Amino acid sequence: MAHDPDQTATWAKLYSYKLGRAQLDRLFTLATEGFDPTHVTFETMQHQTLLRRGSLEDLVQAVDSLSPERGNGRWENLTFEAQDDSRRVLIQFERPAVTLWTSGTDAIWAHGQAARIRAHLEAGGAVPRDPVAVRNRWERALMLVISAGMTAVLLWAFLLASAEQVRSYLWFLMGPLMVGALCGVGSATMDPTFGWRHGSFLNVSGEVTRSSWWEDQKLSNKIAMGALAAAVVASVAAVGSTYADLR
Repeated sequence: MAHDPDQTATWAKLYSYKLGRAQLDRLFTLATEGFDPTHVTFETMQHQTLLRRGSLEDLVQAVDSLSPERGNGRWENLTFEAQDDSRRVLIQFERPAVTLWTSGTDAIWAHGQAARIRAHLEAGGAVPRDPVAVRNRWERALMLVISAGMTAVLLWAFLLASAEQVRSYLWFLMGPLMVGALCGVGSATMDPTFGWRHGSFLNVSGEVTRSSWWEDQKLSNKIAMGALAAAVVASVAAVGSTYADLR
């Protein structure tokens, strides 16, 4: 009984990509090498409609005609597939990740093509670990450590220390609490910028501009961060002065 030949398959998942139209055109030119154009498809889900075309340009036009007033080129998802009897390339952009599959009867081609495509994605900022998820894990771990430490110190203060020591300690504790609260406000203020700089972004109609962290901030954020820095310095100075007086 005849059966299809075995194929070598590769798989990779990357995060934090930022690709504009020119980068996408180069990516898909690379991915379609050796494939007949009739074996290439582009697909996206936009405005609750699944669209499929034979080229990215045709797909962009179809989306724009579907909803011209919302056609800003910033897509949440895009799927590319090229397949024939012996090879297959599948690139699936689905925020926050892009997934790459390659398979073929020629192992050298499958691994080589995967490496070339991955290098192009990495040139667009893609990384193997999700920076936002990593930051969230660190934040949760840090909050757990801080909470445990403060709980232990409070238990010591109220169970073992004298009334004068408790009073002094509470004054001293207010400083770190104020600084922590102010830092929390600062983190919330800068969180949208972190999401932009480390999140995934796809622009099928334009290009992705790169700028410094400070340039990404809105004027209101810059003012808020300046006030935050001044408040932190003032809080630390006040705590130091109060603690010195209590001693």
